[in-house]
Order: sequence, then structure tokens, then C-alpha cells
Amino acid sequence: MTRKMAEEFRKIALELGEASESRVEQILLEMKKEKKLPPWLIGFKRLTHWSPGDRKGMDFIIFTTKRKIRVNIKSSESYARIFKTNHKNDDIIPIVVNLMDKDEKVFAKFLTQIGGVYRKMK
Repeated sequence: MTRKMAEEFRKIALELGEASESRVEQILLEMKKEKKLPPWLIGFKRLTHWSPGDRKGMDFIIFTTKRKIRVNIKSSESYARIFKTNHKNDDIIPIVVNLMDKDEKVFAKFLTQIGGVYRKMK
């Protein structure tokens, strides 16, 4: 692969990641508006690009009744595996968002993963 092709793939991956993050944010805002967030999920914050948290791999901070959960949104399982390998000692949870999934499925998957982490908290 040429350098130019690699650069183009990287650009596409960044755009796909941005689209996935924006989608999750919109879904969470809509669920909050419709009062469909579970009572233990008290808020969320999307981190801006190039912020200290973003550089560490965080896309969102989820505020719960116990503590914060740090989340990274990935557009594929392969990117999630790479993220887990590179962040073994971090408590950042990668969540895969497939752009082809319906919003309800994305929200359910998000809650399942975040809820699993929440239930394990003390």
C-alpha cells in the first residue's frame, strides 16, 4: 500500500469514527429527552477532539450513581480488538457501533455494555 493510500484510509477511518461518535451522542440525547435512560445513568459528556481525554482514547464519559465510566466508540470489532490490545491497563470501555444498525439496537448494545460495567462497580 502506498503512503497516499494509507493516508486516505486513515482519513476515512477518522470520518467513520466521527460519524459513529456523533450518532451515539444523538441517540443518547434523544433517549434523555424521552426519559428512556436508566435511573443509574445520570449524565454523559462527549469529549472534544484533541482534548486530553480524547488523546487517551476516551470519546465519552458516562456519569452514573456510582462513578464515571469512560467509553471509546469504535466502528468495527477489529478496531475494538486493537484498542483493547493498546489499552490493556486502562478502564476505557470500547463499544462497537455499526452504522448499519438501527438506533434502537445501538442504544440497547450501549446500555448492555455500560450496564455490565456498572453492575460490577462497588
